[in-house]
Amino acid sequence: MGQPSRWWRHLLRLSKVRLAELSVKRGPLGGNGMYIGIVAGESSGDQLGSEVIQALRQRWPNARFVGVGGAQMRSAGLECLYDISEISFVGLDGLARHVFRILSIRKSLIRHFLRNPPNLFIGIDVPDFNLRLERVLKLAGIKIIHYVAPTVWAWRGYRINKIRQAVDVLMVLFPFELEYFTARGVPTVFVGHPIAQALVPSLDDTDWSNLGIDRRKEIVALLPGSRPSEIKRLGPLLVKVAQRLNVQRPQIQFVVPFVNEPMQILFRAQVKDSLKGLHWVEMVGRAMEMMALANVVVVASGTAALEAAILARPMVVTYKVSWLTFLFIKCVSRLRYVSMPNYLMDEPQVAEFLQYRATPKAITSEVISLLDNEVKRSSLETSLQGIRTMLCKDTPQAVGDIVADLTAGTNG
Repeated sequence: MGQPSRWWRHLLRLSKVRLAELSVKRGPLGGNGMYIGIVAGESSGDQLGSEVIQALRQRWPNARFVGVGGAQMRSAGLECLYDISEISFVGLDGLARHVFRILSIRKSLIRHFLRNPPNLFIGIDVPDFNLRLERVLKLAGIKIIHYVAPTVWAWRGYRINKIRQAVDVLMVLFPFELEYFTARGVPTVFVGHPIAQALVPSLDDTDWSNLGIDRRKEIVALLPGSRPSEIKRLGPLLVKVAQRLNVQRPQIQFVVPFVNEPMQILFRAQVKDSLKGLHWVEMVGRAMEMMALANVVVVASGTAALEAAILARPMVVTYKVSWLTFLFIKCVSRLRYVSMPNYLMDEPQVAEFLQYRATPKAITSEVISLLDNEVKRSSLETSLQGIRTMLCKDTPQAVGDIVADLTAGTNG
C-alpha cells in the first residue's frame, strides 16, 4: 500500500513544478496593465460579475477581463471565451446531459489561463466548476478570489478542504458565512450583497397605468425563475396558481418579469393558451419594480427571493427539481429551509412549497392568507425590513481593496 502513495506524491510534485514553470515563462496577456481572469455561472453570477468589472475599472481603467460570462458582463467589458449558459445547469440530470461539454470547457480554460496567466483570477459561484479550475491556477502561482461561498454549511461539508486549497480569499455575501468559514481556516471577507445597495424602485402611477395595471387593486407578482429548467417546472405551476386566484378574486392582477427574452419565449411555449381570462402583464426586466408594486410575491427560490426580502415584500417561495436531484439532496443536505430570507430573519416566516408540496392549491391558499390576514402580512414585512441594513456594505470598495492587496506589485 505504501508504493502507490509514494507515486502519487511524486506525480503531485511534478505537476506543481510544471505548473510553476508555465506561470514563470509567460507574463500577463497584453504585457502591461491589469489582466484579470473571471468565470461566472448563472444569471445572478452574470450580474455580480458585471458589478465586479465596473468596480475594478474605476481603479484600473485599462484593465482587461477575460473568461466566461453573460450579456451583462460582456456589456461591462468582458472578453468572453464561453457564454455563461454553457456551464450553468441545475441538478444531476442537467449535469449528466452536459458533463462532457462542461469538462471540455474547463480544460480549455485551464490551458488558456496557464498559457496566459492573469494577475488574478476571480471565480463567481458555480463551485463545482470553479473550485477545480481555481485549484489548478493557484498551483501555478495565480492569485485566486472565489466570490459567493459554496453552501457547505448546508450540505456537502467535505468541500471545505477543497475551498482551502483553491482560494486565497473567499468573498462572502452574508455575515454568518464569515464566522463559519473563518473558523474553518478559510481566509474570508464579508463584502455585503450588492442587491442591498439597489435603489428602492420609484413607482410612477402613470407608467403602470399605461401598462394596464391599477394600483388600487390587488397585485401578485409571479417569478418562475431564470433558468430553462425552472421555467419548465414552475411556469405552468404559477399559471395554475393564477387561475385559482382569479376564480376567487376576479379583480386580481398579475405582474410577471422575465430575466431575458428567451426565458419569456420558453414560458409562453410552456403555458400556451392558459393565460386567457387573466389580468396578466409581463415584461423583460424591471423585476424589482414589479415586486415592489405587488401585495404578495410568489417566487422561485434563489436571488429573486432575496430581492423580495430586500424590498420587504410578503412572499411565498416555491421550487421543483427532478426527482433524482431531489432524492440526492435529501440524502446529503442538512437544510431545513431553502430560501435565504429564512436564514437572515430572527425566526423563519417565509412559507416554502417544495417538490411534492408545490401544488397550485397549497400555494394559492398561502397567497390568500397573506392577502386577507393583515397581521400576518405586517409581521412578515417587519421581519424582512432589517435584511437590507444587514447586507448593505460598500461592496465595490471592498472588492477593489481585496484585489489591490492580492495584486500589489504584480500589475504594471
